[in-house]
Amino acid sequence: WYTIVEEFSERSLTFGDDKLPALAGVASRFGSTKIGNSYIAGLWADEILKGLLWRARTSGPSGKEISPHLRLPAKPRAPSWSWASIEGEILFPMRAGKGPWQPHASIQLLRIDMNVAMNDFAAPNVEGALMLRGLIAKMRYAPGNRSKRSDAVHEGSLAFEGETRYGGTITMDRDRAVARDCWALVVGQRHTDILSLEEVDHNKFKRIGCGSRDLKLHGDNSFSLTDISLI
Repeated sequence: WYTIVEEFSERSLTFGDDKLPALAGVASRFGSTKIGNSYIAGLWADEILKGLLWRARTSGPSGKEISPHLRLPAKPRAPSWSWASIEGEILFPMRAGKGPWQPHASIQLLRIDMNVAMNDFAAPNVEGALMLRGLIAKMRYAPGNRSKRSDAVHEGSLAFEGETRYGGTITMDRDRAVARDCWALVVGQRHTDILSLEEVDHNKFKRIGCGSRDLKLHGDNSFSLTDISLI
């Protein structure tokens, strides 16, 4: 499924609202092999934590740079945690690791609240929230060096609030050259996969990036186990 989505993200659609409907036929056929599973906003409920870990593709197989930023559509069509919420090429880096991907022991999916029914493959505009319990921490994002080819910033790093030691690798969905405060949510075990979040209300967040930070090296005392809504 992730290979299908990666290849699909390379296409340009005339109408932005066609993003999810254009994939509906493939999703329906794919879903027929996943008995008892549910499709939601371009992802599958039984592995939705894994499906959250998409990021912008910044280079092709030959090393050629691709568009430096993901773009928001003219009007929202999917929650921020879905790859369908943006325009631009994406990839799922967890596919390249050795062995099966595993969620971090701390994270739990508590509930999925959506405005459409599960398995509504053709819904053009999907709204909803994932209710999650997981480790979060306030962080500071610092952009990395600019590319010599395009002068674009492809990734950056994170420091815990109040600290000056930056580490890890984070690819912001947009505005990668802008330093800012954010939150980190621990999602995966391998290299400690994290989502970068923006708080829009108390314990309510939007996704703004994806990356990794080795908590074995940097410690996790700054993280607290919190129930959040990811919209």
